[in-house]
Amino acid sequence: MCSPDLAFIAGVALGITSAKVPVFKASTAPLLAVLLFFPTLILIFMGTSMIGVANGGYLTIAVIAGLAVAPNVSIYMRDVMADFDPDLTAMADSYRVPTRQRVLEVYLPFLIPPMLAAARIAFSQSWKVVMLTEVFGLSGGLGYQIRSAEDIGDPRRMMAYLVVFIVALLVIEQAIRVAEHRIVKWKS
Repeated sequence: MCSPDLAFIAGVALGITSAKVPVFKASTAPLLAVLLFFPTLILIFMGTSMIGVANGGYLTIAVIAGLAVAPNVSIYMRDVMADFDPDLTAMADSYRVPTRQRVLEVYLPFLIPPMLAAARIAFSQSWKVVMLTEVFGLSGGLGYQIRSAEDIGDPRRMMAYLVVFIVALLVIEQAIRVAEHRIVKWKS
């Protein structure tokens, strides 16, 4: 499991917990706000200088992408859960629905579409962060290749790498949309 996956899972968990536990929401809201509005480039520069780029910079990329993605997902999921109909929970309580069944049949049908939307956003954002981290701090990867092409003044090579990056992400995005339509059949 890679950093964007962990950041997404952490963001979903934080968001749902924030919506359900007011004390947790009050205690984490300031930190999430700071992380949400913290400039990504500064986060990249600080991460590469503080963590370093040893072993290809994979830990650096994971931490930076996680710090950039998780707050967005968390705040989005918190706000989605705020729209959850409390009557559904009251009905599940009155029928004494077990927790497992409640999660599978009450919460998940409500949460799956916004979670898939958040996953697409997190995927897109994390790859931009990875690319920028490679451009500004690492000595490998596609971002590094783009920076190298810029350093030697080869705009065609730079654009070729950029096109490869964008086309690859568009293909992956379409695969995610196909999977989403299969998962959420009632939506189409």
